Amino acid sequence: MATDICRRACFRPDWRPWRAAALLATSVSALAAPPRIEVSAARVRHGDTQAEDVTLRLGGTTAASLVAAHLRVGQRGIGPVELACRQLRMDGGTLRCRQGRVAGAGLPAPFSLDFELDTATHTGRGRLSAADAGALRIGRDGPGWHLKAENLALTRLPLPQLPEGWQIDGRLGGTLSKRDAVVDFDLAVHDGAFSNPDGTRAAEGLALMLKGRGRFDGDALSVTARLAWRKGGVYWAPLYRQAPLEVSVRWRRPAAAASRLTLDIAGEGWQALSIEGFGGDGWIPRQWRARWHDADLALLGPNLLAPWLDEAAPESWQFAGALSGSAEWGGRGLDGFALTLTQLGLGNPPRGLAVGPVDGRLRWSRGGRTEGSLEVSGLRWRRLAFGEFDLTLAGAAGAVVVETVRLPVLDGALVLERLRWRDDDGVAALDASAYLEPLSMEALTEALDWPRMSGRLSASLPGLRYRDRVLGMDGKLVVGVFGGYVESDGLRVVEPLGPVPRLQAEVRARHLDLGLLTDTFSFGHITGQLDFDVGGLELSGWRPQAFDAWLRSSPGDYPRRISQRAVENISALGGAGATAALQRSFLGLFESFGYKRLGLGCRLRAGVCAMRGLGELRGGEGYLIVEGGGLPALHVIGYNRRVDWRELLDRVAAVIESNAEPEIR
Repeated sequence: MATDICRRACFRPDWRPWRAAALLATSVSALAAPPRIEVSAARVRHGDTQAEDVTLRLGGTTAASLVAAHLRVGQRGIGPVELACRQLRMDGGTLRCRQGRVAGAGLPAPFSLDFELDTATHTGRGRLSAADAGALRIGRDGPGWHLKAENLALTRLPLPQLPEGWQIDGRLGGTLSKRDAVVDFDLAVHDGAFSNPDGTRAAEGLALMLKGRGRFDGDALSVTARLAWRKGGVYWAPLYRQAPLEVSVRWRRPAAAASRLTLDIAGEGWQALSIEGFGGDGWIPRQWRARWHDADLALLGPNLLAPWLDEAAPESWQFAGALSGSAEWGGRGLDGFALTLTQLGLGNPPRGLAVGPVDGRLRWSRGGRTEGSLEVSGLRWRRLAFGEFDLTLAGAAGAVVVETVRLPVLDGALVLERLRWRDDDGVAALDASAYLEPLSMEALTEALDWPRMSGRLSASLPGLRYRDRVLGMDGKLVVGVFGGYVESDGLRVVEPLGPVPRLQAEVRARHLDLGLLTDTFSFGHITGQLDFDVGGLELSGWRPQAFDAWLRSSPGDYPRRISQRAVENISALGGAGATAALQRSFLGLFESFGYKRLGLGCRLRAGVCAMRGLGELRGGEGYLIVEGGGLPALHVIGYNRRVDWRELLDRVAAVIESNAEPEIR
C-alpha cells in the first residue's frame, strides 16, 4: 500500500504536501491498526516557495508530521521546519488538524496549531498560538487570504535578523489580507521598544498604527499607507523625539523604472513637511528632497537642533521664530538648501548668548551659486549688547563669502572682513579677519561689570580660522589699552562655545601706563611703564591652568614713583614674611618713594605658583620685587617661593583692604 501511495504522491508534477497528507489520512483511516507510514521528496516547489528534503510521516505517537530540512520563501531561507498534528482526520473533502505544533529555526519558540482545509476548493482557516505570545489566525477563501494578529509578541515572531546586540519588544495586533494583486493591512504595535548595545539607539512605550494598501501588478509595485505614532519616545543619538507624529506614505516603482517615495509628515511644530525620494533601481531611493513651511523652532529646536549645538547640555539652548525652506541630499551628503527665516531667535542664558530676531533668506548649492541676506535685530554676549546689522552672502563651488560686516557695539564697532565658509573635505571651515574700532573703556568695563577703566580700546585680529570646533589665528592679536599695547601669538581656542572652552596662547604687553593701571584697580599709585610676558598660557573654562608670567618695569627714561599704599599692597603679595622691618611711623613720613625697577614672576603648574623677583638676596632669604632709587632707598622683598594659585588670587583681591606693612631696607 505504501508503494502505491508513493507512486501517486511522490512523482506527480503537481504534488502538494497537503494532498499527500489527505490521501494518506484517508487511506490510514480505513485500516483497523494503522501502520507507521513515511513519504519523502527531495524537493517540493509551489510558486516562490520551495522546500528541500521533505518528509511526511503518519502513525505512531503523532498522527502526522511534515518536516522540511530547508524552506525558502522568495529570497529568505528558513530551516529546518516541522509541522505536526496529534489528531489528523479527513471528513469528506476537509482535512482537519487538532493539537498541532509548528517549530522552526526562524521561530524563537514553537507555536500551537489547529487548521482545517477544504481539499477541493483550496480554502480553509487555521490558528497559531502560544500562551505568552498571542495568536495568529490564517484564512483562505478562494482567490484571497487573510491574517489576523491577536496580541502577538514581537520577540516570538520570525522577524528579519537584527544586528548583534540589538533588542526589540512589544505586541502586534491587526489584520493583513490579499486578494488578487491587492494587499490591505491595518496593524498596531503597543508597548513597543528597541535598543542597541551602547544605548545610542533606543525607544520605549511606543504605540504605532499602520494602515494602507499595496498593489503588485507584475513588475509594477505601489504602496499607500498612513503611519500614526501615538505614544512613546525615540532616542537616535544625539536626537530625541516624542509622540505624536503622523506620516502619509506613497511608494511607487513602475515596471522598468526607478522607485519614488513620498512622505507627508504632520506633528507638533511641523506644518506641511514633505520628503520625497527618487532615483535608483532598488527599494530605497538614492536622492532625497525635503520641503517644509513655518517650522516652529520653539517646539522643534530643543529636540532637533540643540543636540547638534551642544551634546553635553542641549537643554541650555532656547529657540524662537519660524523656518521655511527645502533641502536636497544624496550619496555625497547635503547637495543644497533654501531657507526663509522669520523672527528667528537663538539663546543660551548660561553662556550669556542671545541672537535675534533674525529675518531673511539663504540659498546654497554644492555645485552652484550661494546667495542670501539677513537682517539681525540684536546680538548679546554676556552683558555686551551689539546694535542692528545686515549680512549679505554670496559664493560658489561649496563656499559662502560675506565681504564686510560692521557690528555696532557701545561707541565703536567690531568689523569682520572677508568672512568665508567652505566645505573642507566634509569639515566646515570658517576664515575671516577682524578689527575693533576704538571704543570707550569706561563704557566697556561698565557693561561687563569690570573695574572702571579709562582710555580707549582697539584691536586687530588677522587670519581668524575655525575648523572642527577649534578657533585659531594665523597672525597676532593686537589690543591697544592703558596707553600701550598687548599682543598675542598662537591663539587657539578649542570649543569656544562649548561648556568648557580651552585656550592656548603666548601673550606680551609693552609700555602699559602704570598710573592708569594702578588707579583703575585701586592698587595705590605707581608712575612709570610696565611690560609683561606670559608664556605657555593655558585656560580651561576661562580659568588658568598653566603659564609662565614675568612682569617688570619697561626700559627707558620716565618718572618712577610708588605710593606708600602701593608698597604695602605689593609687599603683601609676598606673604606674611614680607611685612614690617621699619616702624610704620617712619614709613608714614613719606607719601611716595622713588624706585629704580620692579619685577615679579609666577610659574603656574598644578595649581601652585612658583614666585620669583628681580634677583636673590644674600643667603637666599628672599627675592627682590621692587628695587629702591633715591631717598629714602626702599626695597620690597618677597619670601614665599611657592604660593597656592587660589590663595594668590585671594591676596590680590584683598590687598586693597589690607594694611600690610612692608620690609624696608
